[in-house]
Amino acid sequence: MASSRESHLEIQNKTSLTMTIKVDGTDNFDWDGDSRPDQNFNNVSIGPNSSKREREELNANANSAWFNMHITFENGDQLTFRNDQYDAFKDYHRYYDMDSNNKTGYLLCQATSDDGENVFTIFPFYIKEWMKIISDDVSLLNLSIPGTHESCALDNLYSFGYAKCQDWKIKDQLTHGVRYLDIRGAAVKSDKGDYITIKHTIIPQPYDFDEVLKEIIDFLNSHPTETVLLQLKQESSDWDKEDYAKLVNSYINNEHYKPYFYLNQYNLRLGDVRGKIVLVNRYYNDPNCGINVYDWSNNKCFSKNNGVIVYNIQDVYNVSESSYENARDEKMEYVNKFFKDYAYKHDQLNLCFCSAMATTPLFATPKEFATGHDGINERTYRQHLQSKTGWNGVILFDFVDSEVSVTVPYVINNNFIK
Repeated sequence: MASSRESHLEIQNKTSLTMTIKVDGTDNFDWDGDSRPDQNFNNVSIGPNSSKREREELNANANSAWFNMHITFENGDQLTFRNDQYDAFKDYHRYYDMDSNNKTGYLLCQATSDDGENVFTIFPFYIKEWMKIISDDVSLLNLSIPGTHESCALDNLYSFGYAKCQDWKIKDQLTHGVRYLDIRGAAVKSDKGDYITIKHTIIPQPYDFDEVLKEIIDFLNSHPTETVLLQLKQESSDWDKEDYAKLVNSYINNEHYKPYFYLNQYNLRLGDVRGKIVLVNRYYNDPNCGINVYDWSNNKCFSKNNGVIVYNIQDVYNVSESSYENARDEKMEYVNKFFKDYAYKHDQLNLCFCSAMATTPLFATPKEFATGHDGINERTYRQHLQSKTGWNGVILFDFVDSEVSVTVPYVINNNFIK
């Protein structure tokens, strides 16, 4: 049996401050030679938006290789975390809000991919309250916002994988930084009162509209500095659009929900919408009931003006290539088009859907497009999120949890490095 196993540890500093590292808590048995974090990271400084990567040689006969890392920023803030370097041979995408002297806190992300790489990235915000440190005067139209496509599509039933687009419930998406939800509501007649349930096409999902609103409101009550944009579309019900709008209004005017809804598209300052649900209206042409995107071109890239706001949408989801590689390439062409044509337009609503599926000649589900190495989520991060700054808009993901450490935080971080 080999006596050692090669791995790498990388620390990325995405803050504007220099940080100094100290390492302790290592066990001599766990490591081979001097390639270990208490040797090559101890007393090391990493500048703003810089990183350090070092080889770590592990004892192949050990089951773990733990270390403590203590980080001190030049402003006096301190962070400490403990990790097992054997994580480098697993597949993790996870992150943690870290307390410090700084009221805004820090976000620590860990990304591994079972190939010996263990990467920690430090961002200068709490993921649960990242809007907290953005000025009240900034418009929602000039923010970079992570979102989810088909936010409630958690069940497949008999759809062979085509109906399912997320693993996390709404409350988990919001806790992990998502602030734009794509909700598809089907109107239902009932002797006890008409209501809206959630579907993906004809596939029922484990939510009704009341449950969606309650999870959002619970989050906003706990995190009043945040806001949630809720895009609503009538799905799989053939109600007249005026009747559907009346049904939606019965929710908006409900005494429990009314204090939370924000319907004014003429003023979208963050300071005016904190603690609110900003309605994005895809169900009825009404300039006074949320941000009006009712005139929507299905399966297209398009730009339209509702008379108040220009909205630029990339929502091409049905691709026609015959191989996974070519199908993903086709979808990425549209993501690339969004960043080229729309993402740098200020004071406009820019939406980029990273979701896709294929039914002929290739049969590929949303999960097969979104996840894994070279999936749309990972490629969007690699080609755009980590390298391009100064853009604004909403990036909506399927299976947002799959690459959570390299998608959501990088969308958010763009707000702080323009």
